[in-house]
Amino acid sequence: MVEQLRSGGVDCRYFDLDDSQTFALDLADVDGTFPPTGYKVGMLT
Repeated sequence: MVEQLRSGGVDCRYFDLDDSQTFALDLADVDGTFPPTGYKVGMLT
């Protein structure tokens, strides 16, 4: 998925959702996010 997005000109970044201290550095200059996950709604309740 990432390779397809990048080939279409989308800047993709990885960041650690388990370490909130990394967010500021990893998401610097980011205007929006699309976090694809393997979660299902039933897993969140």
